[in-house]
Amino acid sequence: MLKRWFVAIFLGLVCPAAWPFDPVRLDFEDGFQLDKYRFRGEERPLLRGAARNFDFTVDPGTQYDVWLDTQNASAGRRALAMKIFSDRDDGVKDKIELNVVKHNEPEKLALEGNRARYVAFDFMLDPRYEAPRSWVIHFQAWQCCGKPPPFAIRVAPKRDVNSEIEFRFLVRDDVTERTNPRSEGREIYRMTVARGRWNNMALWLEPSMNDDGRDGRVTLWYNGVQLLDYRGDWGYRPVPTRVQGHKLTADFAVKIGIYRPRQTTVQTIYIDNVRFGPTPASVAR
Repeated sequence: MLKRWFVAIFLGLVCPAAWPFDPVRLDFEDGFQLDKYRFRGEERPLLRGAARNFDFTVDPGTQYDVWLDTQNASAGRRALAMKIFSDRDDGVKDKIELNVVKHNEPEKLALEGNRARYVAFDFMLDPRYEAPRSWVIHFQAWQCCGKPPPFAIRVAPKRDVNSEIEFRFLVRDDVTERTNPRSEGREIYRMTVARGRWNNMALWLEPSMNDDGRDGRVTLWYNGVQLLDYRGDWGYRPVPTRVQGHKLTADFAVKIGIYRPRQTTVQTIYIDNVRFGPTPASVAR
């Protein structure tokens, strides 16, 4: 009964012809290949697709691997694998993230207009995935530019690298920044994730600002079961001044990968069947 309810409510009956843009669909099968390009003098990975290309955000000095894995796929023959590692602990940012949608693309997530966006993906933590000693982000809706992400899925740090893995769902807004700018944000959900097992995550994302008269939303379906339906602000009011040298806009990027302070732990994550679109039906497989 629960599964039928999820299919009826989440997938809906929306005609593709009514979609305002073509959804992002990444299955990493034929038509996708990994390549490289140069950005500010450094080599970065590039995912070439049949219709468009997707780049990665990589911070300088990050030690990482990215590959199309044929041994661990949710469905089909391949999945995207990302691994991050280091031989030192120094707190400098390490990052390798796939830009599913960038903040300057037409289909972006934004505070203005038709704000709701849906994203779904399969993921698996490698069986040897180490619990971080400091935080790790695997998913973020990042508002351009300069402040911490208004919505992020963080891994809770543990002393023992073999500890269970906990995902923390965190939101931030102007009140958070004003009252406690050094905080991680408000935790709206926490869950344990097993290593070595494929899972499906689907999110309804709708940002909002303080005092704009609308509630934001973060709704989570996990393996077909709704676990979270948060209503409240998450997002920063755009300001004409610059934050850390960047203008703060109403636009968001959606990123999946590994982002952390540099540490000697090792994390490997597999991603498959990434979907991003304007309706629940647009992210269905």
